[in-house]
This record gives sequence, C-alpha cells and structure tokens, in this order.
Amino acid sequence: MTINKNIVLVICLLLSCDQAFSQFKWELKRQTSGISVYTSDIAGSEFKAFKAVTTISASHIGEVTAPLLDVPNSTKLFSDTKESKFLTKTSDGNFIQYQITEAPWPVDDREGIFEIKSSYNKTNNEVIINIRCIKYDYPVSERAVRMSEGSGLWKIKEVKKGVFEITYQYHGNPAGKIPPWLANSFVVDNPYKTLQNLKVIIAGGSYKNANLDFIN
Repeated sequence: MTINKNIVLVICLLLSCDQAFSQFKWELKRQTSGISVYTSDIAGSEFKAFKAVTTISASHIGEVTAPLLDVPNSTKLFSDTKESKFLTKTSDGNFIQYQITEAPWPVDDREGIFEIKSSYNKTNNEVIINIRCIKYDYPVSERAVRMSEGSGLWKIKEVKKGVFEITYQYHGNPAGKIPPWLANSFVVDNPYKTLQNLKVIIAGGSYKNANLDFIN
C-alpha cells in the first residue's frame, strides 16, 4: 500500500497543533474594563502561563502593532521594564532585543534576550508576533538574573471595521531563586496592566501614522 506523503504531512501537522493547544487549560482570573486575563498550569513547570485579551479601536492594524514592536519605548508599554534595546534588527518585525525587568525587593531584577518574529496575514488582516527567550552571546549584567527559557505571542486581528482583538500570551521560567508562588502572583496583574497601557498609548494617537515594512 502506498501512502501519500502529503497526507502524512497534514496528519503530523494536525497532531502537533492539537498537542500545542491541549497544553493550555485556561481559567479566567480577572475580567474588568474590557480586559480578560486567564492562567493555565503547564505540565512539567511550576510556573503558570497567562493569556490576556482585549479589543481596541484603531484606524489600521499597524497603529495597534507598532507599539508592541517599539523596543526603545517599551517602558511605556511594560510598566516593570527598566531598559530595552535592539541587539540585531533585520526588519520592523524581526529582531533580537535585550530587556531588563524590575522585580520587587528582595528579588533580583531579571534580564532576557528575546527573538521576535512577526508575520502578517492580509486575508484575515491579522498580525502574529512570536516571542522566544533565547540564549545569546551577550554580557550578563551584575544587576540582574539572566533568563533563557520562555515563549509566547501577540496576536492582533481585526474583528470588525476599525476594531482589533489583541491577545497577549506567554509562559516562561524566571530563573534564579524565586518561589513559584511569588512568580505566579504576577501573571494576572502584569499582563492586565500591559493591555491597559496599550489602550492608553493607542488613545494618545502617537502611532496613528505608523508604517511597518512587513504589513502590506
């Protein structure tokens, strides 16, 4: 019996997608001001994943996407970010960035190097920004603990004319000596604040004329 290789490939892709989605069992933890935050246990990890969802009105998808990729101004989006900069950049949506995140006393601050890969689906008017915390040859700060495990995404999709659904999802390992209960205590408030900040940024209009090279 001859098995069509394309059929096998499709089956493998479907199975891998099922496995990827099945690892999350989302539980709603907060729902206020149009922002919903969910958390999920992850097999083999003591640290929870989060997913935050909201909708934002904007003139075009680039206006919503641009602040998420504006690395030098990340402190406006992420309240706990102390420093953020490009290490390499090949396009507006594809780069490697360095970031220091402030942690509450007595926990040491965290630093990470993140690989960002963005794509645009013109048919659905949808942007996906994949985030991956990576190991990278860059000096380790004496002021922070270096993280090297984590992945997530931003998804921006137009759900009706001028209204965009924003999904922010991530799971990582904060590294170093930090109790899981303490790390998990931030996975609701932090993404909630981030989406609050995004709403304020968009309302301010500073990205209304944003033009990203991968959105066309």
